[in-house]
Amino acid sequence: LHMCGRRHIALWEEAYFDELVRRNNLKVVYTADEPDMNAWLEDKEYYLLTSGKEAFSYSTAESMAKGIKPIINHFYAAEEIYPEKYIYDKISDAVRMITEEEYNPQEYRDYITKNYEIQRMLKEYDKIVLGT
Repeated sequence: LHMCGRRHIALWEEAYFDELVRRNNLKVVYTADEPDMNAWLEDKEYYLLTSGKEAFSYSTAESMAKGIKPIINHFYAAEEIYPEKYIYDKISDAVRMITEEEYNPQEYRDYITKNYEIQRMLKEYDKIVLGT
C-alpha cells in the first residue's frame, strides 16, 4: 500500500489506522511530499481515494490520466465530477472494484482528456478568479 501526502488526522485515527495495518500485515510505504507525481504513479495500478472531503481531487485526475483505475470514496458531489462506476460507498464496494476483472486504462485517460482538458480548465479558472 503506497500512500502519498501528509496524514492530517486525529491521534486516535492514526492509532486506529496503524493497528489496522498491523493486524492485516500490510506493508505501507509513505511518501510525505512528492514533487513528481507522474514518476510516483509509474508502478501503480489502482488509485484509492479514501478522503471524504475532496472537491475535485487533482491526484485522482492525474492517476486517471496515467491510465490508473480510480476507486473513489463517495465524497459530497463526487458523482458530478467522476463517473459513478468509479465511486464507492462501502469498503466491500471498493474491494469489489479492485478485485473485479474490468480494467481499462484507455477509458480512464479518455475521461480526463474529454472532461478536464487543461486549456479549458485554465479558462474556467480565469473566469472564477479573474472574472474574465
